[in-house]
Amino acid sequence: MLKTLAKLKILLFILITFFSFQSLFAAPTAPEFVRTKDWNIDKVNGTEIILTAKVVFYNPNKIKAKLNSLDLDIKFNNLFIGKVIQTDIVKINGKSSFDIPIRIKFDLKESGFNLNNVIGLITNKKFIVNLDGFLKAKVFLMPFKVNVNVKQEFKASDFI
Repeated sequence: MLKTLAKLKILLFILITFFSFQSLFAAPTAPEFVRTKDWNIDKVNGTEIILTAKVVFYNPNKIKAKLNSLDLDIKFNNLFIGKVIQTDIVKINGKSSFDIPIRIKFDLKESGFNLNNVIGLITNKKFIVNLDGFLKAKVFLMPFKVNVNVKQEFKASDFI
């Protein structure tokens, strides 16, 4: 009877330990896109426009993560204007929002976009910005990819 009770205790200990480790190393939840903010026109001339902004995400995990890369296509009113590729490693705290600064260089010659289109965008009351791509991050040693497909409506005054 004593041996059976000892075996049950050992089995119970092993089961509790197994379930504790399983919950500790459960798959992390991917960061969630929140919004973009702080859009600014950094430079405008006859050949290019340079925009800056911040992309805000939320880390729903209790543990820290590392952002390894960000790869986004940027469109204004469904016209492709550029690509954001960021490969700087960003440390992300648990249960918190984090900003990723981006810089977009929009070559007017390559896109077929001309100064009349730019003036039209600026004088328009509203326009749509599309961000489409992904980010790659790691929680512990577990890498994951988060798809980003977002549309936001802006006014020209949001950039000035």
